[in-house]
Amino acid sequence: MSITSFTAPDGRLGYRIRANIGKDNNGRYISKCRTTYGTARQAQEIEKQMKAAAERVKNCRTEAEIYAKMRSVMVNASPVPLKKAFDKAMTKPTSRSSSEVRTNTKRGCWMDFVEWMTEYAPLINHMQDVTSVHAENYIAFLRKNGSYCRFRDTKMPIKLSNDTLNFYHQTIEQVFNLLKNETGMHENPFGDIVKLPAKHAERDAYTEGQLNTIFLKADPYLHPLFFIGLFTGLSEGDICTLLKSEINFAHHHIYRKRNKTKGTSGRISAIPMLPVLEDLLKELVSDASNPGDYVLPQQAEDYLHDRSIVSRKVKNFLEIDCDFDTRRKIEGRSRAQSTLDFHSLRHTFCSIAGTVGIPLTVVKSIVGHMTTRMTELYSRHVEEQERLHWIQLFGDRLKSLPNLPVARMETDAEPERAELIEAAKSADIETVRRVLAILRESA
Repeated sequence: MSITSFTAPDGRLGYRIRANIGKDNNGRYISKCRTTYGTARQAQEIEKQMKAAAERVKNCRTEAEIYAKMRSVMVNASPVPLKKAFDKAMTKPTSRSSSEVRTNTKRGCWMDFVEWMTEYAPLINHMQDVTSVHAENYIAFLRKNGSYCRFRDTKMPIKLSNDTLNFYHQTIEQVFNLLKNETGMHENPFGDIVKLPAKHAERDAYTEGQLNTIFLKADPYLHPLFFIGLFTGLSEGDICTLLKSEINFAHHHIYRKRNKTKGTSGRISAIPMLPVLEDLLKELVSDASNPGDYVLPQQAEDYLHDRSIVSRKVKNFLEIDCDFDTRRKIEGRSRAQSTLDFHSLRHTFCSIAGTVGIPLTVVKSIVGHMTTRMTELYSRHVEEQERLHWIQLFGDRLKSLPNLPVARMETDAEPERAELIEAAKSADIETVRRVLAILRESA
């Protein structure tokens, strides 16, 4: 044991107390050090405590065993009650802030674990006493029966999705991580438990027929939302809170820090505007009845007050006014999942971009993160166009062979279809729309 004094950069006098523990199985000497800014007498008292702790661990042979028995002496750790741990953890700084709704959801996950511990491990009241066995048993219960509190009240198990199970797991693991310095815990009891693979429904892209229906029936509140979403790939929240200052008509671009990443990467997305989008935005920006900062003031007010207001309006519009089937049953999940909503416009953007051959790197620079489904839609259309291009060259090559009926088949096959195409070129647009409507109904 030894005590050495030092002067901190801020001028405070401190003491370092070092305790020699002994040797581990590999013959290495182990020592622990603690720093205090108290008085010399307090340092001597800590030294006595460390001597007593060293005596208790003299038969330990692994670093983990020694740390577990010494942690109450090595850090200024005090028992953290399980019931107060979540609120204590929420005072710690993190890389991302959570909304009040999400924080309350996380609190519910933590308290479910606390209630489970009260039932199955009633003698364990503090975080420091939770072991990996407790963690494994709780996660096993969760995967079999669902939320403990719900199961306790209803006596009916409910199967949770892998995403929900992982959310419970990650929330509880995060609380232990945030309080590791306070508790002095050497390992996170939930840290080594493998999380489940995600099973969720990817959004579908809108078909051209669905887009026609949307823009035919959308009211003045929803029409600009869908219009901007289709031409930019921006999310619902980004469009609702789009600022006039983020639109640069001189450069024909929208420069936007997306809501999802502005608190982390802070990267600005540069989104090019087609003339038709510019015309709409110029009209909205120059509207004399809108002197504020937001392009869509009413949508911004609703979204900032309660983002579900906009989502509900979109959902009701798609399901009631447009009569779209927006949900699909996914294997392994008890409830149908949303597959067609406002977010589907991002998938539609990538789908059309693939159809017209915009390079993937350009698409990613516009929409940012692309899900597996978005990349798949893009790649599928690019591949389709490429296949059609090469098979056309194949056919052109065969046309030069006089004994093959390629050219004759091309001109003679389905004359009615060719006649319809020629008639459409000279017909007025209303006639074309009526014919298209009939064809869609019969498809």
